[in-house]
Parts: sequence; structure tokens; C-alpha cells
Amino acid sequence: MYRVIGIITLFLILFSCSNREDRVKKVARISSVSELSDTLFLAKVKNMISKEGDIFFIDKYRNRIVCMDVDGWKLKTFIGTSGEGPDELCNLSQFTLKNDTLYALDGGCGKLVAYDLQGNICTKYPLPLESRLMIGYHFLLSDGDKMDISTSADAGAFAHLDLSDGDVSFFGERYRFEYTSQDKLRNGRYLLETADGYVAVSDNMPQIEKYDRQKNRVEVYDYSDIPMVKRTLLQWERKVQDSNSYGIICEDACIYEDKLYLLLVSDNGNGMAMNRIAVFSLFPQIKWDELLEMPGRMYSTFCVSHERIIAFES
Repeated sequence: MYRVIGIITLFLILFSCSNREDRVKKVARISSVSELSDTLFLAKVKNMISKEGDIFFIDKYRNRIVCMDVDGWKLKTFIGTSGEGPDELCNLSQFTLKNDTLYALDGGCGKLVAYDLQGNICTKYPLPLESRLMIGYHFLLSDGDKMDISTSADAGAFAHLDLSDGDVSFFGERYRFEYTSQDKLRNGRYLLETADGYVAVSDNMPQIEKYDRQKNRVEVYDYSDIPMVKRTLLQWERKVQDSNSYGIICEDACIYEDKLYLLLVSDNGNGMAMNRIAVFSLFPQIKWDELLEMPGRMYSTFCVSHERIIAFES
């Protein structure tokens, strides 16, 4: 039996202002759940995605995707089976949802497995090692079996894979750092889709990039002027960092109705917290709107749907 160490909470985006300088607004808790059933408890949740009245997320302890009904907090199904067989998942790293198909990235066995929403395998794709995929970040699937994902290869910031024939190309500009090891470690970015293109968000650099449908970068927005981000960056600068480590400022990201939401790390010298979500308007240009503050201290993943935030407090 798993020990209860986490809780999924539903928040209603009804705001009350608490700090004008930071534009912080607190959200109201609606309901929460800490177990899937009497004997199945929630622990180590990541990569949450919403679809209509359901949420999908990775339970890292079970190495499977969980589907739950949000309004009633009812378990609907598990998707994927943990193991080392050809139809199993060695290390479920990330997944994405395209139409009614879930694409699970198995970083341990180097494959992408497509499932329908009932958990049946539709198809499987081997992933080329030479593309050097960064498997811890949100990726995208497009029609025609095309995959876009962060890469540590020097040819670009993202790898574009044609899964049908194994062809790989690259796009996007890489950040350059003092050490080569930092170039490889710190270029991972969450890749998200908008109505007319893509948005990329670094986990360690306060930058948001917009790309058009042709993969041309059309805008870069620096959000380091947000007061809490500025304080966190100052704390990272004061800490001794070696060439194989770096500080995180963005833990998770999602897009809902032309708004970008980032789960940010806060560090003011009194300990870290991850309970604030920065909201940005994306059109016509990127603009910071406000911060949403959730009760509690440490959240690992979230999604936004129908004026509600669903988040996992770890």
C-alpha cells in the first residue's frame, strides 16, 4: 500500500488581491482528493493534462498514466503497463494528448507508444538515439506522425522527427553558456501549441519564445522583471553552482484559451516554494498579467480548464 504523500486539488479562479507589487491573486479551493480508491493513494504525480471533464497524469510510482473524472474524483482507467516488454513502459517520462490519442514517451526503452483513451495500444515508434531527446519536457505530436521535442544536440533547440521514416531535422536557437556541459543541460524547454504556432518555455531561463507554424521564432519575452522571479534569480546567483547543475525557475507550463500559465519556483532566502502560477497573455504580443497563488507550498504539476486550476500538491 502506498503512503498518502500528495493531494490533487481543484481551484476556482475567483480572485482576491493580496499584493499589488507582485500582482498576486489568491484562488479559492473547491475540492480535493488524495487517493484513487481505498487502497490506491496518490504519490509523485507529474505531467497533468485536461480533456473535457477528465484529467490525465503520470503516477511515477506505478509508471502508468491515470485518467480521473474531475468533478467526482472517480478513477476511470489506467493507461500503459509498467515493465520491459515490447508492449510495456520501462520509464514513462512524459506524454501528450493529440485529439483522442495519448502518446507516451518511454525514455527507458527509447520508444513512443500511442494509446486510445481506453488504454489500447494503437501503434509504437522507435526513437532515434542520435536525436538526443530531452525527455523531461512537454513535447508535441502533429498529424502525419511528426514529433517536436527539446534536444541536447547542437544543431538546434528542438528536434523534429518524422516517426514514419525516422528522418530528423532541427529548429530553434540554443542558449549559449560558459560551459559546454551547461549548453547541453540548460537548453531543455517545454514546447506548447497555440492556435497559430508554438510557445517554448525554459525551465531555468526567464524567457518565453513564440514560433509560427513554419517554426520561425517571431518573439522573445523576458519575464525576469516579475518581482518574485527577480528575487529567485538573485538567490540562484548567490549560490555556488558547478558546471553540472543549475537552478529551476519554472516547474511546469500549460496553455488555455490563448493564455500561458507557468508554475514558478519562489526563493527569497527563506526556503523554496512552488505555489504561484504566472499568467501571460500571448496575443498580439506576450504580456504578463498576474500571479495566482494556491494554498500550500509545493506543487509539482497542474493544468487549467474551464476557469479552474487542477494541481498536485506534493
